[in-house]
Amino acid sequence: MSLSLGTLKSKYKDLSLAAKASVWYAVCGILQKAIGVVVVPLYTRIMDSTAYGTYTVFQSWYTMLFVFTSLGLANYVFNNGMLKYKEDRDGFSSAMLGLSGVSTLIFTASFLLFPSFWTEALGLSAPLVFLIFVRCLISPSYEFWAERLRYEFRYKGVVALTLVLTLAVPVVSVPVILLADDKAAAALVCQVVVMSLVYAIPLFSILRKSCKLFNKEYWIYALRFNLPLIPSMFATLALQQLNRVIISGTVGESQAAIYSVAFSVGSVTMFIYSALEQAYRPWFYQGMGTKGFRSTSVGALLIALVGGSCWLITLFSPEVMRLFAPEEYQGGVYAIAPIAASTVLIMLYSILITVEYYFEETVPIPIVSILIAIFNYVVSSWLVPIFGYIAASYVTLACYTLLVLGHLYLCRRAMVVHMSGDYPLSLASLMTFTFGCVCLIVITQLLFGFLWLRVGVVAAALVCLCVFRERAFGLLDPLIKTKKRL
Repeated sequence: MSLSLGTLKSKYKDLSLAAKASVWYAVCGILQKAIGVVVVPLYTRIMDSTAYGTYTVFQSWYTMLFVFTSLGLANYVFNNGMLKYKEDRDGFSSAMLGLSGVSTLIFTASFLLFPSFWTEALGLSAPLVFLIFVRCLISPSYEFWAERLRYEFRYKGVVALTLVLTLAVPVVSVPVILLADDKAAAALVCQVVVMSLVYAIPLFSILRKSCKLFNKEYWIYALRFNLPLIPSMFATLALQQLNRVIISGTVGESQAAIYSVAFSVGSVTMFIYSALEQAYRPWFYQGMGTKGFRSTSVGALLIALVGGSCWLITLFSPEVMRLFAPEEYQGGVYAIAPIAASTVLIMLYSILITVEYYFEETVPIPIVSILIAIFNYVVSSWLVPIFGYIAASYVTLACYTLLVLGHLYLCRRAMVVHMSGDYPLSLASLMTFTFGCVCLIVITQLLFGFLWLRVGVVAAALVCLCVFRERAFGLLDPLIKTKKRL
C-alpha cells in the first residue's frame, strides 16, 4: 500500500499545474455534489412540502434572474478579458464587479418602485424577492474572484472557499430551520447571510488590488461581447429551472417540491457527465489536428458510462426516493426516469456542440436554445395543469430530445462545410446508441414492483462488465493520457 501511495504521489507531482487544477476542481465538484445529496433528505424532513417547494422555487428564480442582473459577465467575456487586458487583470476584475453591481441595483430599484409586479410575476412574497436581489448583488464578487483564480490555475483558494461555503450553509441553516415557524424563509435567510460573510473574502480581495469599479473601455467591451449571449444563457438555464416555477404557479408548491426532489435524484449523476465532458473536449481538439482522427467509439463509451449510471439510479429509484424524502414525496419516483434519461441526451449534446465550437459555428446555437426554451414554456404551461409534475419531467425529456436533434443537424452541417468527408463522428451511430439508452432507462420503470428481479439484472450487468472490462475501459486511455498532458 505504501508503494502504491508513493507511486500516486510521484505521478501527482509530475502533473502540470493545469492538470493538478483539473484534478482538484473535479474533487471539489464531487464533494459539493455529495454534500448536496446529503442536504436534500435533511431539508425534506425538517420542512413540509410547501415550505420546501418555496425554497426550491426561490433557487430557480435566483438562477434565472442572475443571468440578467450579472449580465453573465463571469461566463464568457471574463476569460477573454483576462487575455485581452492581461496587463491590468486587477482593473478588469474590479470593473466587471462595478458593472454587475450597477446592473443589479437597477433591477433592485425596479423592485422597490414596483413591488407588486415582481411578487406576482415570481409568485414569492416581497421579502423573498428582495432576498433574491441581495443574493444577486453579493454573488458576482465570488464569481469573478473564482474565475480569475481558475484562469491562472490557482486552485487552492477556490477549492477551500467553495467547500467552506458548501458545508457552512447546512450547518448554520438546519438548527435555525428547526426552531423557526416560517421554515422556508429561515433557510433562505441563513443561506444569504452565510454567503454574505463568505463572499466578503473575494470582495475585499478584488477591491484591495483595484478599487476602480468604473472603466469605460472595459464596460463597453464587456457589454458588446456579452449582451448578445444573454438570451442563449437564459434559455439554457430556463430549460433546467423553469418547470419548477410553472409547477409552483399552476398546481402548487407541494408538487414543485416533489418534482425538485425527483430532479435531484434523476440528475445525481451529472458530476460523472461533467468529469467526462471536461476530459473529452481537450482530447477532441488535439485529435482534430491528426489525420484520420475518429471519436465515435470514445463518444459512445462516454454515453454508455453516463447512460449506465442513469439506468442504475432509475432501476433503484423507489429505494433512493425513500432515502431522499418522506412518504409524501414518493409519487415523484415516476418523474425520475425521464429526468435521468435527459442526462444521457446532455452527454450527446456536449459531444455535438464540441464540433460546432471547434469550427466556430456558434451563431445558430442560441437560436436553437431559445426556440426550445419557448417550446418548453408553452407545452409545460399546457400540460402541467392537467397532468401535474409528471408531465414536466417528460416535457424536459422531449426538449432535450429536440435539442439533440437540432444539434445533430448543426454538427453535420459544420462537418460538411469545413471537412472533405473524412468526418470524426458517425452521427447515425451515436444517435441510435443514445436513443437506445434513453428507451432502456424509461422502460426500466416497469420493474419498480420487482426488487429481486432488479437486483438480478444488476448482477448480470456486473458479470458482463467484468468479462469485457479491458475492452471497454481501454477506450478511455486516450482521454486519460490527454488529461495528463494538459
